[in-house]
Amino acid sequence: MKTPSLFCLCLAGVFAAQAQEIDSKLLQSPRIYTAKKTTGTITIDGKADEAQWGRADWTVGYTDIMYGEEKPAAYATRSKMLWDDTNVYLYVEFEEPHIWATLKEHDSSVFQDNALEVFFDPDDDTHNYIEFQINAFTTVWDLIMDLPYRNGGRSLSDWDIKGLQKAVYIDGTLNNPADEDRGWGIELAFPIKSILGGRRGVIKPGDYWRMNLSRVQRETEVQDGQYRRKTDSNGRPLSPDYWVWSPVGEVSLHAPERMGYVLFAEDDGNPVPPTIDHEEEGMRLELWKYYYVQQAYQGEHGTYATDLRALRDAYPKDQLAVADAIQLFATPYQFLLRYNYPNGQYITIDHLGKVRKGKED
Repeated sequence: MKTPSLFCLCLAGVFAAQAQEIDSKLLQSPRIYTAKKTTGTITIDGKADEAQWGRADWTVGYTDIMYGEEKPAAYATRSKMLWDDTNVYLYVEFEEPHIWATLKEHDSSVFQDNALEVFFDPDDDTHNYIEFQINAFTTVWDLIMDLPYRNGGRSLSDWDIKGLQKAVYIDGTLNNPADEDRGWGIELAFPIKSILGGRRGVIKPGDYWRMNLSRVQRETEVQDGQYRRKTDSNGRPLSPDYWVWSPVGEVSLHAPERMGYVLFAEDDGNPVPPTIDHEEEGMRLELWKYYYVQQAYQGEHGTYATDLRALRDAYPKDQLAVADAIQLFATPYQFLLRYNYPNGQYITIDHLGKVRKGKED
């Protein structure tokens, strides 16, 4: 979703000068999915009909990006994932009565069509994350974001996912308004080394990646026998619906801290499947709450608060956690939030939203 101006508008309820309470939807725990390892061959043809796919669990159905299950999607969407030593495999199934696409050039603005968007942040630090888009023509836009747009981020579209395998299966007819279609499927193989880049280049059982999956769904009408995007009174295309696997709490996928967790398990026989540390996740959410109110404070005062009490006094409705283990190191123009776990581990979030984890020597 390549809309920084829309993103800024969506954050108005969080960072605007009048913000007095952080929306609780931004503080929900993200979805978790366990991807099983496979040793069989998967043919990327858009159908996911191999026996290995039968072992993979479906995700929950996609729901509205902001409201989640409170606002059901008009058409069903669900996904499943597998992995091996070379690739992470993704299959997405769309219910769709009118399958259409227009864009065929690589790195064009694929989200202007109905499309799938996939976001990857394998090292879970919110920076240098990957955005991937694909439409029913299998046209791809893949890019890296150095930072989220809210932090002045820029996209690098010259980067490509080397070795990507992709296929779309159409259960109906593409770009034919004269009939009613049933749906379409996208099957993808993402090379692990390409996604991880300069990182270690392998996955081990128990690892996790932060990811989100989004369906971009636009309203259309038929003109001269062709699908056309509906427009407003000024001739601009209407904003699409975004139906996602892990709800974000705002209309933006460029909030990496809101991505879901994909856990990599050995296989069905693994006696101890990977899990998320819920204490760490809970404290991470508390730190993000402080981050959000720091940005709101800066919007009101032009500088950041330099102590936690000032934030708690300025935003009493947010019930900011009071704990000796939470620390703020700040100047008027930058800050670092830190939580110290009893076991010596810590997690920090800085003014650019970068997350770091470590352990005291």
